[in-house]
Amino acid sequence: MRIIIVGAGTAGRHLATGLCKSKHDVVLVDIDAQALEEAETQLDLLAIQGDGANPAVLGDAGIAKSHLLVAVTNRDDTNILACIFAHSQGVPHTVARVENSGYTGIGCGLDLKNLGVDLIVNEKQECAREIANILRMPGILEAIDLFDGALNVIGFKLPSLTPLSRNPIDGLEEPEIIRTFRFVAVRRGQELIIPRGDTLLMIGDEVYVSIRPQDIPAFLRWALPESTPFSKVVIAGGNELGVLLAKALNKTEMRLVLLESDSDRAHHCAERLDRALVIKENLLDYEALQQIGVDNETAYVAVTDGDENNMISCMMATKLGAEYTLAQIHNSAYLDVIDSLSILDRAVLPQHAMINAIFHFVRGKHVSFAAMFHDLPGELLVVDLRGNDAWVNRTLKEIKPPKGSILVGVLRNGEIEIPTGDLLLSSGDRIVLFSSTNAIRKINRIFQLETGFGRTVGTE
Repeated sequence: MRIIIVGAGTAGRHLATGLCKSKHDVVLVDIDAQALEEAETQLDLLAIQGDGANPAVLGDAGIAKSHLLVAVTNRDDTNILACIFAHSQGVPHTVARVENSGYTGIGCGLDLKNLGVDLIVNEKQECAREIANILRMPGILEAIDLFDGALNVIGFKLPSLTPLSRNPIDGLEEPEIIRTFRFVAVRRGQELIIPRGDTLLMIGDEVYVSIRPQDIPAFLRWALPESTPFSKVVIAGGNELGVLLAKALNKTEMRLVLLESDSDRAHHCAERLDRALVIKENLLDYEALQQIGVDNETAYVAVTDGDENNMISCMMATKLGAEYTLAQIHNSAYLDVIDSLSILDRAVLPQHAMINAIFHFVRGKHVSFAAMFHDLPGELLVVDLRGNDAWVNRTLKEIKPPKGSILVGVLRNGEIEIPTGDLLLSSGDRIVLFSSTNAIRKINRIFQLETGFGRTVGTE
């Protein structure tokens, strides 16, 4: 499939990386020659310099023979215009990154879908939803929703006090709880492990499981007995992401405090938020953090636009006893440093959640969802089983998924099935697979998946 990406910033490069690995024909358009040169040296793609909203530039990029245009520059008007022109040239599918709610809000008088924008993605909304999911579940590093929230995949670091480290997986006790979840993957250092019955989990492992949301509270009490709900969330940063996050947490029982150093912006936040206490303070003021009461029941989240300030602020919160720290990071080069030095509990790239939403759209009608984790190498895929598929009318214990992959959930008649060895797969089932990069081509062959907007499986 030929795909044009307008915007060679962080989001555009990450998206191009995934699509190039999926063997798509990628064209990257941007006005920044240096950004294009860097991308061209790292990836197998065609780089075109120019304004992505200029029809002549898109013509040079081969718009007339393209199947998809994704516009992810930092300008909403450029992204929208690029999609409108692509639609007028017969491009079947278009995606625009749009941050300003003035283009999409109720009463704006503008229907972007009628103008030719098939998917509108708001990076900040997607990121706020991701962070809110993590904060609702103490001890969780990452949470991904599948099937409109009917199934979750959650990741957590194995603590010293947990029943999960006492026996191999097939020797774990508490059968009632064990039947409610399925192991997906384990990250041990830089090693990816697909769990089997004889896998022995170790303290410090990052463990990922699939589970129904209603079963999560009991699972967490059993697997992470020392983790308790946060009584307070301190959000450092009154930008749009900070406000959206506070709104996403509005219905929880946690006390919400938002810090903003700019007086006008702090006042604006106070007007938009019903329940959060807005305080005008600098997130790097140690005494101010002390006075706010950062303690061992506090989750501290730094979401300003400055990566370094976010990291330093989280380190200060940790020193004050914060139970959990999370920072928004734009520069992915910081991730290895954060991981190796353990200077905070979680780093979130704002573009990551947006890219997941775009990959969801790119997969097409038979593979209807795809999501990447922040730290786990691999991808979640959902495949709609059809009557002639190799796995139909076979039990899970009769199936041998490719090495590096595992079946983690089944949606059948609107209900979630947590896979067991006796589960018989049927035509019409929607199955969730976790696959390492190396296993995806084998999955392609199993389901005879096509390229393009048919049954396409991609890589991370």
